[in-house]
Amino acid sequence: MITMIKGLTGLTRIKGLTGLTRIKPDRFWGFLLPIFCFLLLTFYFLLFTGVAVAQSPSIHPTFAMLDENGQNVLESGGAVSTMKTCGVCHDTAYIESHSFHANAGLSQLTKPGQTAAGWVWDISPGLFGKWNPLTYRYVTPQGDATMDLGTADWIRILGARHVGGGPAVRRRDGQPLTQTLKVSETFRISSQDNDPEANSFENGTVKRWNWQASGVVEMNCFLCHTTRPNNQARLAELNKGNFRWVNTAVLSGTGLVTESGEGWQWNPKAFNEKGQVTTGFVKAPADENCGLCHGIVHNTPAPLITNGCQSPTQPSPDASYLWNTLTSGQIFSPQRLKESGLNLADKESLSRVWDIHAQRLVNCVDCHYSINNPIYYQEASNKQPGHLMFDSRRRDINEYLYRPSHEFAKSAETNRRMENWANEDAQTGNLATSQSMRRCESCHSVEVTHDWLPYKERHLNAVSCEGCHIPKLYAPAAQQVDWTVLSLTSEPVLACRGLEGERGTATARMTGYEPVLLPRQEADGRARLTPYNLLTSWFWVYGDPVRPVRLADLQAAYLDGNAYRPEIINLLDSNGDGKLSEAELKLDTTAKVETIKSRLESLGLENPHIQGQVQPYGIHHNVTNGAWVTQTCETCHQEKSRLTRPMALATYRPAGVMPELARDTNAQLNGQLYLDEQGQVMYRPSSQAAGLYVLGHDSNFWANWLGILAVVGTLL
Repeated sequence: MITMIKGLTGLTRIKGLTGLTRIKPDRFWGFLLPIFCFLLLTFYFLLFTGVAVAQSPSIHPTFAMLDENGQNVLESGGAVSTMKTCGVCHDTAYIESHSFHANAGLSQLTKPGQTAAGWVWDISPGLFGKWNPLTYRYVTPQGDATMDLGTADWIRILGARHVGGGPAVRRRDGQPLTQTLKVSETFRISSQDNDPEANSFENGTVKRWNWQASGVVEMNCFLCHTTRPNNQARLAELNKGNFRWVNTAVLSGTGLVTESGEGWQWNPKAFNEKGQVTTGFVKAPADENCGLCHGIVHNTPAPLITNGCQSPTQPSPDASYLWNTLTSGQIFSPQRLKESGLNLADKESLSRVWDIHAQRLVNCVDCHYSINNPIYYQEASNKQPGHLMFDSRRRDINEYLYRPSHEFAKSAETNRRMENWANEDAQTGNLATSQSMRRCESCHSVEVTHDWLPYKERHLNAVSCEGCHIPKLYAPAAQQVDWTVLSLTSEPVLACRGLEGERGTATARMTGYEPVLLPRQEADGRARLTPYNLLTSWFWVYGDPVRPVRLADLQAAYLDGNAYRPEIINLLDSNGDGKLSEAELKLDTTAKVETIKSRLESLGLENPHIQGQVQPYGIHHNVTNGAWVTQTCETCHQEKSRLTRPMALATYRPAGVMPELARDTNAQLNGQLYLDEQGQVMYRPSSQAAGLYVLGHDSNFWANWLGILAVVGTLL
């Protein structure tokens, strides 16, 4: 062993130069080998046990914290302005205008019913204007006589998943929100002055919102570019409507600022003699930053602990909005499942990691990179000169740091959003506008692997990599959300798939679930089978054209302050204990439906009725490898094929309503909705509707007869 190492390292040739000839070889290697083994074991431990390697120190230069007037916060005592502070070195106006995270659909606002896809009452394709039954609240269109969410309400209630900027800074006409009329009067809901940008809606009344007092929420650079942003303090300031100080609150915990009874106070000792920040806390975005809005990210040695399937209207206990974890059960972590702190079924046998890419140190930004980053830049094929195999021209790194686009690569969907920006950047060749996001084939070569798979090309044209490499999700996910009823905390009844026991408790057993495979339209024009979770929602709508019943109206129908109305208890209390459990919150009879309908009609709502929808949520993380991957032909090529296996959608139907299949998605919901013997709503995919003929599963009259004739002809 020692002889081999000496030969590999070349140390036998260096001994004369280093003076090691005076040391006997046996003693030398007896000293060096233990150190070498210790370093090797340490590297192995860090790489394969899921322990996060400490990040390198920040190389960001010192800088001054400036307020909205460009004055040092140590002098003014005011809130930090990220646009002014970061704008000293970066073109923050360009960054904010080139970020769909900030814009959130503001630039694509339209009248209800005129969006390219979605609900008939949507006014944009983004977070600001696109209604979602999980969060429920509805952004009020301009000129609407009925208020639900004014802009200030949207920032307070739904701004937890918004980075700031866009609709949190500007009105719908592009002017600053701070130029909106300053009035403090309060008037009843029947008032005709329901301007959603000048007013807020709270407790049944419309109130003028004072933007000069509240300030706005600028694009929050610190939320993504600091190591441990204080998201809990950020959410608290959002909830209070103290928008000006939201970005300052994120810095709580850095030593720069502390909260007292008088508000936020800057700490001069954390700055140098020039009034500049000396702590190197500004870094490139890490996975944990993305996880604050997108889902659970766990990169520490401590066992992962979460109750899973959290409330759709409230942040989790760690002040994160676990959106992807709620909608699909995805968790991005290098930790092995059996080493987590979760109550998983058959836990001791689960030796796989949550996500193989997280274990191999692939970060979010490695695939979802800035589209004008010169490292990842690739010229659009229709713009590249035909005589060049490779174009070495790249944007200068200094130019990129000054104007880094914050539109991140995200497949064909992002490319459609980039169309408005492509024209200005295409002239300088700095923006790729097709197939920008790295897919599996960007890094992995199927040609030199998958030798066990017959007809590789045919399979890869029909099934996405995720279809086999994400065979199961081990955390629970939302299955159905019912807004036809209301809890005492003004939340819907939420049911989760892959969970046994009471939701939200540590004793609930996580069994996980098998996602359904749906054809997904991809950038190359092909539709490949990709794993999805199907979320079914029910809710009341009214009017012509229809729109969802406001949360305020549901509260008026069900609640009297903090308690249920007596007539609601009499209607739903099946066990007669004078209380309503979650199991009793169910409109499963005609009498119950008609009673709630009449209560909504008494509030002035025309033709209230229940509507339902099935919405697919794509699954692209929790990728596995090796023995955990689907590799047997019988999985798909048999009568009970994995490709057409039904998925349970709901255990009951409010008012007996069958939900509709969503159409505003890349996934093709072309299967069958039906009721099983227990009355559950089920969805069965269709291989034939997806344009597939699966040998061993599908049966076609003409194909069968041609096969028979071929056999007979061969025999003859």
